Amino acid sequence: MTTHHWQFKWPLFGNGNIIDFLEKSIASRQLANCYIIAGPSGVGKNNLANSFAQALLCDNLKKQGGELPCGECGNCQQTDRGAHRDLIKVQRDLGKKNISIEQIRSFIYAMQTGSFSSNYKVGIIKEAEALNSESSNALLKTLEEHQPGVVIILTTVNLDDLPETVRSRSQIISLKPVSSSDIYDYILGQYNITRDGAKQISRLAAGRPALAVKLAQDKEFFQETKNTLNKIIELIKGNAAVKMQTADELLSQDNSGETAEQARGILQLWQSIIRDRLLLEYGLGHILINEVVVDKIKSLSLSKTELLKMNEAIGEAEKYLNANVNPKLVLESVYL
Repeated sequence: MTTHHWQFKWPLFGNGNIIDFLEKSIASRQLANCYIIAGPSGVGKNNLANSFAQALLCDNLKKQGGELPCGECGNCQQTDRGAHRDLIKVQRDLGKKNISIEQIRSFIYAMQTGSFSSNYKVGIIKEAEALNSESSNALLKTLEEHQPGVVIILTTVNLDDLPETVRSRSQIISLKPVSSSDIYDYILGQYNITRDGAKQISRLAAGRPALAVKLAQDKEFFQETKNTLNKIIELIKGNAAVKMQTADELLSQDNSGETAEQARGILQLWQSIIRDRLLLEYGLGHILINEVVVDKIKSLSLSKTELLKMNEAIGEAEKYLNANVNPKLVLESVYL
């Protein structure tokens, strides 16, 4: 049995069992033809997919030693630049609801051309829930053929949105939320940030490590998130005119997939505000998610019944978004 001396590098903390599984799979070369990485937005699906692909293409995989991925060899540098010929990526085109059959046909053709400079040909399909029935069926034929040296990675927010035929032919990796205390320890140790700042981020991330890292790294993004929370609170409190004005400020006018994802993020923040307001009703303010705007949340004068009804309306709105209803109309139905 061949031994190796790799030091694996993953852009992820938490979910240690998944990391162990991937490391053992790479070391033994017992790799599936297709992996589905599923989990909520901000948990680190795309970062993990990119790092997994880079590890399979890195020069150190052949050397049986060193950091993996090393980030320094020609293959790693090409991957970082998005220029590696053995890494094919597909995602929904801007302004489109679905990943088209033409995109998947081009993807399949590229995956069938064989490896140029490494052991593997790797394909990543981001937001795989956006595959339509035609593109799903075309991809399914490729999964059934199972070419040696080909690894396909799908990422998705909702595993149930993928056809059972695709799921059954894939190795499913479900990323789980990470505890607030683990996020707090990581942020405090990795970034020049105060304990109060790390505490706010660890709660605001709501178990999503990739989101926590972005909040810690990007001060503008942190402030934008806080501003969005404040706008949602003002929207809840406001009259019809205020609601419609705030709706326009929060959401773009077009009906693209990007806008649908934006709407989904707004609904998630809205739901977290409702949760926090209910927690305050029960004297559980010490476990709020949005501690950063706690005073504004306290100012919401809604009964428990009203909060629960609002939460139910948001749940229905998410179903409409998944059914490709116009995101602006979906949000307006909840606003009003």
